[in-house]
Amino acid sequence: MLELVSSKEMKEIEQKTFALGALSIDVMEKAAEAVADFISLRFDKDAKICVVCGKGNNGGDGYAAARILHKSGYNVCIYNVFDVPQTADAKTNYDAAVALGVPFVNKIDADVVIDAVLGIGINGGCSLDIIDEINESGAYVLAVDIPTGVNADTGAAPEKAVRADATVTFGYIKTGLLQYPGKTLAGEIVLAKLDFVPALTKCFYPDEEDIADMIPDMAVDEHKGSMGRLCIIAGSKGMTGAATLSAMGALRSGAGLVSVVIPDNLNAIMEVKLTEAMTVPAPCEDALTFDAAKEAIDKVSADGYVIGPGLGRGEDIYKIVEYVIKKDVPVIIDADGINALCGNIDILKKSGGRVILTPHPGEMARLIGKSIGEVQADRISLAKSFAKEYNVTMILKGAATVTATPDGSVYINSTGNPGMATGGSGDVLSGIIGAFAARGMSAEYAAVAGVYVHGLAGDIAAEKIGQMGMLPADMAKCAAVALQRIKNPEQ
Repeated sequence: MLELVSSKEMKEIEQKTFALGALSIDVMEKAAEAVADFISLRFDKDAKICVVCGKGNNGGDGYAAARILHKSGYNVCIYNVFDVPQTADAKTNYDAAVALGVPFVNKIDADVVIDAVLGIGINGGCSLDIIDEINESGAYVLAVDIPTGVNADTGAAPEKAVRADATVTFGYIKTGLLQYPGKTLAGEIVLAKLDFVPALTKCFYPDEEDIADMIPDMAVDEHKGSMGRLCIIAGSKGMTGAATLSAMGALRSGAGLVSVVIPDNLNAIMEVKLTEAMTVPAPCEDALTFDAAKEAIDKVSADGYVIGPGLGRGEDIYKIVEYVIKKDVPVIIDADGINALCGNIDILKKSGGRVILTPHPGEMARLIGKSIGEVQADRISLAKSFAKEYNVTMILKGAATVTATPDGSVYINSTGNPGMATGGSGDVLSGIIGAFAARGMSAEYAAVAGVYVHGLAGDIAAEKIGQMGMLPADMAKCAAVALQRIKNPEQ
């Protein structure tokens, strides 16, 4: 599984590497060689290349790359943003470039610009005019380690940042390169591993093979009971679609038995909408009450629960959530189930680590009493701290969904597309995760695999239909296709 690091972790890795005897100047040379190799594989020697260098070690990488490219016969020049390099290694490579006769310029006129202005140390806004000059140059832009202006941890670019066509990053991929807007600004990401010590990170970027390993194979003697019995507590007047989509997500993800607890007067509607799932009418109308929901829930034998999609904001919703959390099986809390926890989140600490929360940024903001902007500013740290404090698996939805676990592990998702930004998409996700959890997968694996399968189903639906106008029902239908692609890629 691909390991990701924060800027702090990367600096610690560098320090440990140097403590074992590696020379920083040699590491800089290897980094520069990786940049030069990228250029040599993509561009002919008649291309005009301008290396824009800052005063730190990122600039040192640029000076060294310019020297290597110049010696290889490339038409290369250096744009020095500041007066004098401020680190010893950068100064060494600056002097070497000067001695070799690499020309220095004060204007960008090139086919290719190499951005070596600022590295991973920046954690605030950047207002350098050179950023505008690079972005407006019309050249192909290659960033060294990270585009200037992008926060290496969060992907934020609060003022302005270089828009790169590609980024060559060193050692390990930084988390900010896979969070937005950093992921967009980085372009194609190329990892030059170099000879660093192993990372002790707990942040991961799973691929299809990793997900396949998380999802158990089907035995030849499987039956509906062994494939997981999921109870979905969802729906209210005007919101039967949410319950339907959650159930379809679960069914298309292999759940053996799906039961949907629904208000009695909505049962006839649900029986028409759902033919493969069982409905369990609760003796109430329009929205679930606690006593009615409890009576219906107690009729169902379940290996896991999904609670929240389309439940509404009734006073009894928290009581129902509280009752289900006390069950000794996994519980996925979504949508109105999450809203019901606002002001009562301490109950999660008593759930034994069996709860998976799936908020979008707005729901997360309400849950913790912050603004959406604050939530989006540092998604990884926020999800990680919440998961650890409340002993839950936290799925913070959005582009590059973040999943955090109570032990401090974090996963960043790679699947999905903008066509999934529509009401009901999250309901499908809750059902997929519920199916996996009810089948016996750990909360961690059910969440990570569920998010990946959901995104891949959306990608497959987009291939078939197109992103514009894609429906959550399309994603649910494609969940089975996504599972087939993951588990049996050769078929």
